[in-house]
Parts: sequence; structure tokens; C-alpha cells
Amino acid sequence: MKNAMILSLVVFLSAGFVCAEEAKAPTATHKESQVIGKEKAEKFKKLSTLCLGSEGNLLAADAGENHIRVYSPTSERKATWKLKFSPTAICLAPDGGLYVGGTGIIAKLD
Repeated sequence: MKNAMILSLVVFLSAGFVCAEEAKAPTATHKESQVIGKEKAEKFKKLSTLCLGSEGNLLAADAGENHIRVYSPTSERKATWKLKFSPTAICLAPDGGLYVGGTGIIAKLD
């Protein structure tokens, strides 16, 4: 009886390894079409979070430089907003208000 249980366990575990080997890597559904921040002047020191604005702009928080960069839908930099803290979170409220969080602080930006 004990041998039968051990044999059953070995067969069960072996089947798991066989199934794992048969698994295939998922096929990519997207491809990189454009890179923002690859030029030396545009590189992020520490990109911490992203958010899409109401007009389709991309808001990118650079925690290493203490600012938010605003990029147009065509990837052109529209603005850089300096902050007095290191941003780690961005949230766009339904009313269009923009909130930025950092260590121990939340700020509402105009």
C-alpha cells in the first residue's frame, strides 16, 4: 500500500513537470513603436509613474529630478513642472484635478 502511494505521488509529480515543459511562451500582442526619453536631454533619472491626462497628454513623474514632464500625444515635451518633493504617484481626478503623491505628501497641481 505504501509503495503504491509513493508510486502514485511520483507519477503525479512527473506529470506536472511534463505539463510545465509543454507550456509555450505567450505571443506578443504589441510592439514598441516609439521611445520617449531615449535622447540624453530627455532621459529620466528615476521614472516612477505615468498617467494619461484628460487631453491625451502623458504625464511622467521623475522621482530623481523632482518634476513631472508633460508629453503631447505625438511625444513632444510640452512642459516640465518642478516640485518640492520626489513624486511617486500621479492621479487624475474625474473633474480634471491632478494629484501628485510623494513620501508623506499629496499635492494638488493647478
